[in-house]
Amino acid sequence: MRQREHELAVFVSTHRYWSDLPGPDRVDARSRLKHAPETPEKERTEQS
Repeated sequence: MRQREHELAVFVSTHRYWSDLPGPDRVDARSRLKHAPETPEKERTEQS
């Protein structure tokens, strides 16, 4: 399981999307992704 988690972390962190963002925006976007809820907002409201 940890190996898969590592593979996914490397995949996400090295994705070309990040190179399109300037430094400060990249840091902010990665931080928001890291702290995003596991379930998207739309799905959470539909489940209620």
